[in-house]
Amino acid sequence: MKRLCFLEGIDKDELIFSMKGKNIRIPITDQSIVEGLVRQLEAGETLLLEVDLDKKELSNVSELKELHDPTLIEADDPGEWE
Repeated sequence: MKRLCFLEGIDKDELIFSMKGKNIRIPITDQSIVEGLVRQLEAGETLLLEVDLDKKELSNVSELKELHDPTLIEADDPGEWE
């Protein structure tokens, strides 16, 4: 069952989500997306991600990788549009 959950924090080997006041811990299986998520959390952003509760994993991981790919972020710099 897939649900949207708020990412509350990240410890050394788990992503910590909340849904309806309940904490859900998902093992980190792909370290490449964690750095981008940490930056967003530190910036105070609210992160709502799709979690497969049955499999205890993030859904749409390939899309998250694209969102946090530094080369894509730099290529999409609004300052370059002027």
